[in-house]
Amino acid sequence: MSKIIALIIIVGLIIFFLSQKRSNKTIPIQIDNKTFNLGIANNPLSRSRGLSKRKSLCQNCGMIFVYQKESVYPFWMKNTNFPLDILWLDKTGQVVDIKQGQPQSLDILKNSTPAQYIIELPTGSTTLNIGDIISLPHEIN
Repeated sequence: MSKIIALIIIVGLIIFFLSQKRSNKTIPIQIDNKTFNLGIANNPLSRSRGLSKRKSLCQNCGMIFVYQKESVYPFWMKNTNFPLDILWLDKTGQVVDIKQGQPQSLDILKNSTPAQYIIELPTGSTTLNIGDIISLPHEIN
């Protein structure tokens, strides 16, 4: 009986971890008159991995982190090998904060105004400012 329970727990854990696997899906988003192909990080595992451990990032690539509600979401650059612009957006797509992350930095970067989406892009790839609006596709929710 205990072997059956252990087997059920193991199978359940395997199913859970497979469902948390990083998605290779990207979505094109227009930002600052350019099209960026953004990976979607919408679960705890994909959000914790982010763009870390990649060797490089193309100039029109990045990642969008999707959360269920607006809040303060801290980021750091541990195991990230290239500089990034980090943009925090509220639920309407308005940029509420922008920070620059340096490779391998352990400094905590966080938004000062609640945000629901965070976009990471190669440093200097846009000229966006706080208050600008990014039209977010419905598929990311």
